[in-house]
Amino acid sequence: MIFFHCHKCDTRLSATPELFGTSIGCPACATWLKVPQLEDASKIVQAKSSPPAAPSDDLKARILTLTEEVKRLQANLLEVQGLKEGLELKLNDQSIELESLETSRRDLKSKYEKLKQTSQETIFSLEEKLSQQSKN
Repeated sequence: MIFFHCHKCDTRLSATPELFGTSIGCPACATWLKVPQLEDASKIVQAKSSPPAAPSDDLKARILTLTEEVKRLQANLLEVQGLKEGLELKLNDQSIELESLETSRRDLKSKYEKLKQTSQETIFSLEEKLSQQSKN
């Protein structure tokens, strides 16, 4: 028996010697593929088990460049997160200050209304006294 993989979906398949060199449908994706001969199957197994090729100098340079870019972006992200936290603190402080100002505004409005009422009462009282004096 040999083991091999579907070239489309990479499903692991097996075949008995009577199927070597014939075509079968992959049970997973229905792609038709040729069952390798015993010699071909050993080459496939060797190819799949061989270590990956070393990256080229261009690829190493690209990886290094991308790694540096990732580090730069991570540093930028940390800076932005710090700025965001600072802005959130300022916003919180301003919200507290705004709440305090709103409370002061309400207190002043209440005092104004009381003063207005007192003034109107005083004016009414003075008008009554004047009216009484003029009658006398």
